Amino acid sequence: MNRIFEILHGRFKRRAGFYIDGFNLYHALCDLKCNHLKWLDLWAVGERLINRRRERLVRVVYCSAYPIHLQDAAKITRHRTYVAALQARGVECNLGHFKARPRSCCYSCGHEWQSHEEKESDVTLALQILHDAHLGRVDHVYLLTGDSDFASLARLFHTAFPGKRLISVAPPHRSHSKEILRYAHQKRRLTPKTVEKSLLPARLCDGQGRVIVRPVEYDP
Repeated sequence: MNRIFEILHGRFKRRAGFYIDGFNLYHALCDLKCNHLKWLDLWAVGERLINRRRERLVRVVYCSAYPIHLQDAAKITRHRTYVAALQARGVECNLGHFKARPRSCCYSCGHEWQSHEEKESDVTLALQILHDAHLGRVDHVYLLTGDSDFASLARLFHTAFPGKRLISVAPPHRSHSKEILRYAHQKRRLTPKTVEKSLLPARLCDGQGRVIVRPVEYDP
């Protein structure tokens, strides 16, 4: 009788973790041309992606970086507000940084300029997945990215944790990485409809009672 009670109350459901490549998702949302969709509740997205009859969501991890190099104070403030809102919803947020990289056009003209590359966030996301799997925090990993750079992670996860499952999640209107799919057990797709249903409220409070207000740029 006790075992039946535990099963009915989800104790034996597989623990699912949802891991998000922040910039990969952000650019996909930008392509939807609806700014209000950027005010996205990633915990709610995770709940809609998993099989709630067999899984329970225990971890949501978001990795990104503040675009300080753009010198756009309003954009950085919106990003910080969004991160605070995600944290208020229980999402773990890990922030990397951008690193300047000098580039040149060609040897003949000698024109040079400086670009910026996001650093650490991809590595941090991969390490967090492996760390959580190693510690036994999760049984199933939902990885939202279209970046083939995560193929090495997928291969290692598949080899090192044969009892666990990796589910590839494609961002809206983006393709799955074929390299990741070689090692993934399943694939899912984040649709614009799911995004629309998973928005954060206009106002929410964090654990210390501070009110977080949705930026006006993200109003519907």
